[in-house]
Amino acid sequence: MSSRFTRRRAVAQGVGFALAGTLAPTAVARQARRRPLLREGAFAQGVASGLPSRRRASVWTRVDGLGPREGGLVRVEVARDAAFRDVVERRTALADPRRDHCVRVQVGNVLRPGEEYFYRFWTARAESPVGRLRIPRPADSAEPVRIGFFSCQRYVEGTFAAHAGLAAEDDLDLVVCLGDYIYERNGAGQVAGRDDATSAAEDGQVATLDEYRRKYQLYRSDPQLQAMHAAHPFLAGWDDHEVASNYEGAAGPSPARVPFKTRRRNGYVAFLEHMPFLPERSDRFRTYRALPLGRRAELIVLDTRQYRDRAAGTMLGEAQRKWLFARLAASTATWKIIANQTMCMANDIAPGRSGDLDGWDGFADERRLMFDEIRARGIRDVAFATGDEHEFYAGTLSPSGRTDTPAVATEVVTGAISSGAKPPGSERQQSALEATAQRLANPQWALADGEHNGYGVFEARPDELTVTLRGPREVQDAASPTVTINSLRVASGVPGVEIS
Repeated sequence: MSSRFTRRRAVAQGVGFALAGTLAPTAVARQARRRPLLREGAFAQGVASGLPSRRRASVWTRVDGLGPREGGLVRVEVARDAAFRDVVERRTALADPRRDHCVRVQVGNVLRPGEEYFYRFWTARAESPVGRLRIPRPADSAEPVRIGFFSCQRYVEGTFAAHAGLAAEDDLDLVVCLGDYIYERNGAGQVAGRDDATSAAEDGQVATLDEYRRKYQLYRSDPQLQAMHAAHPFLAGWDDHEVASNYEGAAGPSPARVPFKTRRRNGYVAFLEHMPFLPERSDRFRTYRALPLGRRAELIVLDTRQYRDRAAGTMLGEAQRKWLFARLAASTATWKIIANQTMCMANDIAPGRSGDLDGWDGFADERRLMFDEIRARGIRDVAFATGDEHEFYAGTLSPSGRTDTPAVATEVVTGAISSGAKPPGSERQQSALEATAQRLANPQWALADGEHNGYGVFEARPDELTVTLRGPREVQDAASPTVTINSLRVASGVPGVEIS
């Protein structure tokens, strides 16, 4: 059965959920083997797989319909075929109420580099949808690498039609969320049936762990998001709305009922519970990491939110910055693709005058340090994949973020799934004159598109990096077809963006 047929069948059936948790400790696991499978419960949020390495991956689900203190076992199978005739792994795992009944299982050395697998969960009475995962190719693989990137999917601002497009993309090695997987505040839906009332508090913002969990359950109820998760392995970094708008490090807004540090921890815990990839063993809240993907690409995921310190002028923090420099210097991949949450190119409202100090313009000294390091070490073919802006941009990166110093890298801002979507019949957000003035103030931009929502697909080849920007024709219509918005090319060794 071909991978293309399997993914399209998954989309047609609405397959694609996700849940998180971890395997029980050894003593609990021994006890669990003596217990029967759960008789109750359902898989209303589907399945997902995460952070594949060359020999292992994790698979995830959540068991719905259980009481707040009720837990039990589910079974998981991993096979080489979608009919599960060739099963390579079969085990039980605990749906623990202390982890919101999320189940996350790491599948070990039975997996082979470059191969495709299928997985599913079941209880005594219910079976999950089938998910698909691909293990990264061997270290010496010269095949092209394809990665889908998205960000900013506020539930109330439109449908997740873009995820139907992502789910149907052929031969993606991985899908990466660049931040704002959820939004912390309630809202009335711009589309019927998409109201968000997860917080009962007067301010309409989630702050407790139970509230953040309900937020993920709401978002994961969307069948098009589920389809994307079932179709491709997944990795994510967080930005601000997974906790609170525009928070910085240990400081941010919080209602009186919950101190901010507690609120931040609640947001982090819920995020990790509901993601299919395992946290770092050394630091459960560390989300920056690297994933080699053969000879053509290495993915480097940053955390530009947790370690911010405005007074110290850092977005990354010293430890992450040193780690980034070391990873870039050591990488032997053709393309070093950096998953980055906020815009790195300057975003000026007038020449030399930034209008976006929450992005890298607000940390200009560290940006200069980063790109001076890349230039000094002669590191070639660095490309940033960025979220946050709710618009598509592409252009060149220099130590200043502008064109007054030579470019050393490129950046593509991949738009948004639904955030910033304009309701049908609404006026344009920016006049043609304003748009022209902003383009003149930012000659580093090769592309600026505020009219569309969607995602980006990066394809790393030996001589070029191509980026296809795609999205739905109408964000408010869940059945809207996916169309290509723009196609970009970056030639190896030349930090510049060509629009085709």
